[in-house]
Amino acid sequence: MIHVVGLAGSPRHSGSTEALLDTFLDGAQAAGGLVSKIRVADLDLEGWTPEAGCPDGFQQVSEQLVAADVVAIASPIYFANVPAQLKALIDCGQAQWLQMYEADEPLSASAGGRDTRRGVLISTGGQDDQDFEGARKTVRAFFDVYQIEYWGDLLLPGVDDKDDLMEEPLAFQEAHDLGYRSVANDWQRAANGRPGELRASRETLLDQTQNQSETIKDVRTVASEVIDEIQSAAAEAVERIESTAGADTKKGA
Repeated sequence: MIHVVGLAGSPRHSGSTEALLDTFLDGAQAAGGLVSKIRVADLDLEGWTPEAGCPDGFQQVSEQLVAADVVAIASPIYFANVPAQLKALIDCGQAQWLQMYEADEPLSASAGGRDTRRGVLISTGGQDDQDFEGARKTVRAFFDVYQIEYWGDLLLPGVDDKDDLMEEPLAFQEAHDLGYRSVANDWQRAANGRPGELRASRETLLDQTQNQSETIKDVRTVASEVIDEIQSAAAEAVERIESTAGADTKKGA
């Protein structure tokens, strides 16, 4: 069975990136993967130092990363990179780097017997022209220490919170599909469709969705105008009836 580990890197519980990570893990599980999630903000981490080494809270995480066949990191963008909590965990990877390159101790195979793991980055940024390169470089460097290939990503600009995420109708479908493919795809192949192609397809579908929304708005506008005209005509008819009834009353008097 393929082991999939998700790292929720936001300091905010149940935020937009964690919601996408949960959907990714649902997709991986649907493909037969054994999934688990770690909330980084819940860990007792202060980062790596040469004197103190790695905090105790990191050791179990490190063991899970070594055992994993697929590792997914979900993180918002804070000042062009990942949040401090996730960066502290990544910095603890220095202990693994020392073990591999100075102590010359090779990394164990994953639980699935693989020497190379698959890595995925899921990230959101509040700016419409958000630059994800800082986070990608940081995550790639961390992946390298655990022999994790940067296999795919889901990067969403213009998403600052869950309300913004709800306006991205295809984001959850993409996250689920990416999770499914991370387990089900041939392990000799990269992700089906590179990230740029995935985003291009996503933009096409978003344009179609937007056009449909604009059509619905046009229909609603026309319907509203028709209703206004009907209400106006009805009001005029009532006035005429009341005026005629008043005139008849005077004649009768």
